[in-house]
Amino acid sequence: MSNNIITKDLGLDVAVIKDSCHKLYEYVKENFSENKKDYNGQSTLSTQLFTSYNLLLYPLPGFHELFNGIRQAFIESYPDRDDSDYYIQSWLNMYNKGDFIDWHWHWPDEANAYHGFYCVDTHPSHTSYVYEDHDIQMDIPSKDDRLVMSKSYRERHRTWPWTEDRPRITIAFDIVPRTHIKPFEWSNHWIPVNVS
Repeated sequence: MSNNIITKDLGLDVAVIKDSCHKLYEYVKENFSENKKDYNGQSTLSTQLFTSYNLLLYPLPGFHELFNGIRQAFIESYPDRDDSDYYIQSWLNMYNKGDFIDWHWHWPDEANAYHGFYCVDTHPSHTSYVYEDHDIQMDIPSKDDRLVMSKSYRERHRTWPWTEDRPRITIAFDIVPRTHIKPFEWSNHWIPVNVS
C-alpha cells in the first residue's frame, strides 16, 4: 500500500451513523435536488449535490464523533503537513444498485489538500487508486468503520458499480488550506479543522 494512503478503524457506532446518513439523504434529496448538475462520472445524487451541504454541519447522532475521528487521524497521520489553517467539507455518497463514481481527482498538487472517506455500509466493495508517477492500481478494501485518507497529490481514485440491493454508504471529505478556498463560493460550507 502506498505510504500516502492511511487506513484506520475509528471505533464509532456505525449503526447510529448509518441511521443519520439515511435521514440526511432524504433531507438532501427533498431540499437540494434542483441544484443537481451532470458531473461526469459521479452517479450518486448526494455526491452530485456536495456543494449544497456539508454533512458535518448537521447535528445528527454520530456526525460530531466522526468529525473528531477524522480530525484526530489527520493530525496523527500527517505531522509533516504545512502550517496552513485547514478547513473541511464533507458529503454523503449513497450508492444504489449500479451506482459508481468513475476516475477523478479532487485538488491540484499545489493546494496541499487531503481527501478521504469513512465506510458506513460498504461490504463487499473496494476503492481503486492510481498515482500518476507510477500508474499502478491499488485497491483498498472497504470495511465498515474504516477511515481511508490520502494526500491529494497526483492521485486519482474511483469506485465500481455497486451490486447489492441495499445502498452502499460512505462519507467523503476534503481537508484544504484556507488559502485555496473561495470564502464566499459556498455559503456556510467549510468548517475549521484547528490542527494546532
